[in-house]
Order: sequence, then C-alpha cells, then structure tokens
Amino acid sequence: MQIEGVRSNLVPVRSLSPEDGHYFFGYYDLMPYSPDERRHLACRIPFDGILNTKDDVMEFGYLENGVFTKLLETTCWSFQQANLGQYQFDGGRNIIFYNVFDEEEKAYRTVRYNLDTAKKDTVPTSCGTVSRDGRIGLGINFSRIWDFRPGYGYPNIPDPYADIPSPKEDGIFLCDFDKGTAHLLVDCDSLAKRFPLEGRESAKMVVNHISLNPSGTRYLFLYRSFPEQGGGDVSPRWQTTLFAGDLEGNVDLIFDEMVSHYWWEDDEHMVAFCRPKGERNGVWRVNMVTGKYEELGGEDTEGTLSTVTRRRDIHTSISPDGRFLLGDSYPQADGYRQLFIHELSTGKTRILLETYSPNPDDPKLGIPHGTRDARCDLHARWNRNGTRISLDTVCRGHREILELDMTDFSL
Repeated sequence: MQIEGVRSNLVPVRSLSPEDGHYFFGYYDLMPYSPDERRHLACRIPFDGILNTKDDVMEFGYLENGVFTKLLETTCWSFQQANLGQYQFDGGRNIIFYNVFDEEEKAYRTVRYNLDTAKKDTVPTSCGTVSRDGRIGLGINFSRIWDFRPGYGYPNIPDPYADIPSPKEDGIFLCDFDKGTAHLLVDCDSLAKRFPLEGRESAKMVVNHISLNPSGTRYLFLYRSFPEQGGGDVSPRWQTTLFAGDLEGNVDLIFDEMVSHYWWEDDEHMVAFCRPKGERNGVWRVNMVTGKYEELGGEDTEGTLSTVTRRRDIHTSISPDGRFLLGDSYPQADGYRQLFIHELSTGKTRILLETYSPNPDDPKLGIPHGTRDARCDLHARWNRNGTRISLDTVCRGHREILELDMTDFSL
C-alpha cells in the first residue's frame, strides 16, 4: 500500500487508524498491542500542533480492523506520552494500564484495568513506568514535568513543590497494584544531599523519564535540571544525570553527561543515545550495575549506525529476539523523519522508512514555552514477537498510526 508522505520503505506499510480525527499512541517503550494482536491501543484528539490545556479532552481506546472503540475520556494526557496507556507486557492477559485525573481528589492516579473481567485496580499516584508482570509501578510528579516539558507532563494541577529545588516530599514512589498502595521510595532532597551535582547545587530538579527493567527489580531514571530561564525551548538547555536504583531505595549515579532516549536490553544493560564522559554522541550499551559502556555501530565507515544516523538523537529500542536495534530521528530540513534499523550481529544499518512529520509551526512570533512539544514524533514500537512495528505520523495532514509488516524482513 502506497501512502502519501511515506517514502523509501523496505517493508509493507498500512494505516491502522480512520480519518475521523487525530490518532496517536504515544511513547516508544510501551506495548500498544493486545496479547492476541487483534487490537492496538490508541488516543483520539480533536486538534493538533498546539499544546493541550487542563480542559482539553482526549479519548482513549483501541483500534481493531480500522475501527476505534472508546474506553474513556480524560484530560490527563500529553502529546508525547498520551496517558501512558499500555498493555501488560507479560503473562498473555488482556490487561491495560493508564493514567487518569481524579477530579474529586484533585490528584493523578494510575489504573490497572482487566478488559475481560472489567476489574479495575488503582494506585494513589501516577506511574511513569509499570513492571512487565503488572504488579508494581513507579510514580513521579507529572505536574512538575509539565512545568519542565509540557509535552510529557499533565496540566491538571499545579506542582505543590514548584518553588522547592529538591523537595523531600517528592521523588519516586513505589506503587503496588494488588494492594492499591504507594510510598515514597527515593526523595529529591536525599538525592541532592548524597549526589551534589556540580553547578546545580541550588538548581530546580525533576525526574523526567523512568523505566523498570524486564524483571521489575531495578530501574533507571533521568534526573534533569530546569533551564535557568525556564522552558524546554529556551537556552540554556537542561543538564542530565543518569541514575539507577532498586526497590529497596538504593540509588547509584551511572554518569553525569548527556543522556537521551534509552531502552533496557536485559536486566543489567541498557542501550541509549548518550555521551559517556570523555566520549562522543552515539548509541552506547551501558551496564547499569558497573557503569561500564561500549559504543554500538560506532565505526565511521559507510553503512554503519553512526554514519547512517549521522550521530543524531534517536529513540532506541531492540527487537524481541535481540537481533535488531530500531531508532527514529527528529525531522530533517524537508520535514521527513527517518526510521533506522541496525543488525547488532553484523553492524548493517539501513533506513527502514521515511515519513513526513515536521515540527508544528509556531502560532506566534518567537517560540512559546513548549510549543515544539506538540510535535508528532514517530516513537516506533515493536509488538511482542517482532513481526510488526507501529508508529505515529502526520504524513497526510492528520495524526495517524502506521504499521510496518516485519514478517519477512532481513538485511
């Protein structure tokens, strides 16, 4: 199927979503597919290209045979990660997770919903990550993230600790879905005292991204300083520290350099677009226990990962069989984003697909805070067996979800 605004594709591509609205899924490290592969989670919004407010409603549901079935409406969402809706990864159970805003309590919550039994379990905070077995999650402050990067946070309520650089009541919360509980696991004040970061001793800090490893025993998170002048689109940029922790509250600093998009390869290793100390930007494999690292596809010769991507930032993920690394880029000058595929055993790298998905035009002179966060990143996602990849795009003038058939793909 030839789709306008899609070029250089090496595999069959089709659209999963209808044309009666703007459809997207969200982040690249979440599972959109049901265990039986029939359904794909999706969000429908009435507008695109400008930031949402606390009054803007998103419909959350699933796509099946080109039809959208709505499960709920919510004002708790962002352009980059939606409401963090996702299927439980392991266990073959028809269970989904999503974040909501409790209007009565004026608080964010995460819901575990069994679609077969209609049973719902809720924890008293909003999770940034849930374990693959669906038992636990780690909660973070999405109001603070909204102030930092609106495309990743929620606008419903102000951050109660907005004026405190490292609040002792805020940080990372360990959530138990079976018990319906949450408690503070790591607080920001303790992080600041234990790990004084050069030049950021009094800076306002935020947990921006967090992710549990496959077994749900350890996690990593990006700890970032607010830009001095406020806002992700205003210079100077934030600074990032990569931490790893366990469920007992122990935390280790891995390195204090540029770190962007990452993926757990196994229980100890992650791959990320980053720059370890004294090294260059690239895709690196990092041991989250020892801190040791190695570059993937770093040879500056034709057809390698570093040359094909031109060392640009990509969202990294690894196929379920461990064979391929996938990564999508930000837009080129012509508005097209590239999806790269890299074979880990041979080092071969190709452009799997290019699709038109430019950053939104600024509605005013200058760049309003966070406007670029309303962009449509591809955020390419694998299914459980590596036979399909879905992604978000605006290639035909509206947000839609495309799917790549990887069944017969080889490099």
